[in-house]
Amino acid sequence: MPPCDSVKALAVVLSQHGAPFSVADIINGFNKTIFAVSLAPCSFQDTSFVFTLAPATYRYLGVAQLYGDSINHDWRIVGFAHTPDDSAIVYNMTPGKADDTTVLTVRFDTLIRQPFIQ
Repeated sequence: MPPCDSVKALAVVLSQHGAPFSVADIINGFNKTIFAVSLAPCSFQDTSFVFTLAPATYRYLGVAQLYGDSINHDWRIVGFAHTPDDSAIVYNMTPGKADDTTVLTVRFDTLIRQPFIQ
């Protein structure tokens, strides 16, 4: 893993499309379902986010790290919402539904399975 000061940005990736997907999909915003998170270098701490979603089925929720200078290539997933068998959790959001139970653990010391198309 690169040193902590190489973390350029983190993005909460919420997609109606399931993995695999391309890095370009993150850049293009999965139809505007990317929630960018700005962090000062090396300030990794517990953080809570609340956002409103359009009613839909979302098939992937994760955290992507931009670790280099190329916004078109230097991304990796550092955490994602998953079941005990490592499958992505599917969220069926209906009008008026709230889900405040999701916890994403981001591991900067161990790279998780990457969902990207090569």
